[in-house]
This record gives sequence, structure tokens and C-alpha cells, in this order.
Amino acid sequence: MSEIYQLNEMRKVGTKYIHFYRRMKDQKIIDHMHQLFTYACLVGVKEDKRSEGSKTDDICNVGNIDKNNLEVAKGIVLMKCEPTNADELLKEIESYADGGIEVLMRDFENEGTIRLDKYI
Repeated sequence: MSEIYQLNEMRKVGTKYIHFYRRMKDQKIIDHMHQLFTYACLVGVKEDKRSEGSKTDDICNVGNIDKNNLEVAKGIVLMKCEPTNADELLKEIESYADGGIEVLMRDFENEGTIRLDKYI
């Protein structure tokens, strides 16, 4: 992957749905917030759902995300858009992740849980 898409490992990953991440962690559906972040990004891309707007809360640093999972997320997002640099790429990934969270929140409200196998 091109060097222009090299994300700074100290860069914060943001969301506007930190309450849902915390709820999923408290209910032991996920172990780490970055796991849900990468999964939500995949859901957002699959469902073609993005969520714009300010990402007011930090989930983790980029460096906390499993490198293979991050490469997959970067690759699928790059198939959908053409950011000009790493900062724009991260914003796109965050946008798809928050879109995926909106889908997962709807599922959670309707079913009382989220099935991690539903979208893969």
C-alpha cells in the first residue's frame, strides 16, 4: 500500500458512538474497542453506510489496531474512495465505522444482541 496512506500509530481513532462501544465491551460482546471499530468499518462498507459529522470521542490509537485488520479496513475503504493522504483515509475509515455502528445499534435494539457473523 502506498506510503501516502501510512497512518501515524499515535493518531487517535474517533467516533461519535462511544456509548455503544462501551456498552458492547461491558456486555463482553467485544474485548477491545478497536475490534468493534474494524468490524463496524467492514459493516459500513458492506451496507454502503457512512456517518458524517464530528467524531467527539477517542476509541484508541491507530497503533492499537491489529495491523492485519487495519490493512484490510484500509484496503476496502480505498476501493470505495480516493483520499489524497493518510488523514483523509482515516476520516473515511471512521465515517464507514460510524455508519456500521449505526447498523449494529439498530440490530442491537431489534434483537437484543449483535451477531458478529451476520455481515461477514
